[in-house]
Amino acid sequence: MSRESPYYWLVRGAAALLLGGWVMADVDERVDLSLSVDQQDLASARSAIVDEHYAEAIKICERMLRRNETDVNALKIKGSAYYLLNEPTRALRVWERALQLSPNDQDLLDFMPKVMPNP
Repeated sequence: MSRESPYYWLVRGAAALLLGGWVMADVDERVDLSLSVDQQDLASARSAIVDEHYAEAIKICERMLRRNETDVNALKIKGSAYYLLNEPTRALRVWERALQLSPNDQDLLDFMPKVMPNP
């Protein structure tokens, strides 16, 4: 979807709400140097999801998880990327790990039952 499309900014805004409220506006904008490396990676992973670069989002999340294997945000985004790549089994496995670390995470509690296979 091009930036000229009337739906471009609407979709980006909706995705921003779903992904935690903040997404880098565009790749050509300068990176805010006041952000930590983790914050920059989190913003980049969210932006990759919005831009439908799911494999890139997974790579960024894996880098984040090498620094902090208990990063729930990285796990949530990584699971979302797998889900959007039509890999629900991998997505659920990642989200289950996130839920183990954050058992009261309302986003996970609300969303996971919707994507779990019916018995």
